Amino acid sequence: MARPPSRNPTELELELLQILWDHHPRVVAEIREQLCHRRGEVAYTSVAKILGIMVDKGYLSRTKTGREYAYSPLLSAEQAQSNMLEDLLSRVFGGSPSLLLNRLMSMQAVSDEELEQLRAEIRDHEEKAGEDR
Repeated sequence: MARPPSRNPTELELELLQILWDHHPRVVAEIREQLCHRRGEVAYTSVAKILGIMVDKGYLSRTKTGREYAYSPLLSAEQAQSNMLEDLLSRVFGGSPSLLLNRLMSMQAVSDEELEQLRAEIRDHEEKAGEDR
């Protein structure tokens, strides 16, 4: 039985999205050049094929510019982060944000600045929740 398609980008698709989030639209040759800096040599046809798949998945748009296509992201970095985090939260942490946050904080040191930023986010969340009541 085939695995259902993921609503999240693969590792390579995410790299291509990161390249396009930095600057778009870009043609295949420009995208390939950036990818080669990150991964080493990658065939032009492989990049073009993956970009076509990403268009089919709704991650990218493509417009004809002369004899080639230029690609732009349809999926924002924020959307990708939210989708992937929701998936992780649901599948690994049973939907519990506190379990996720506890695991993150136990894995590596959190600076005083980051802790204060988290406290501010919690205060903002509490204020918004109070307004919704």
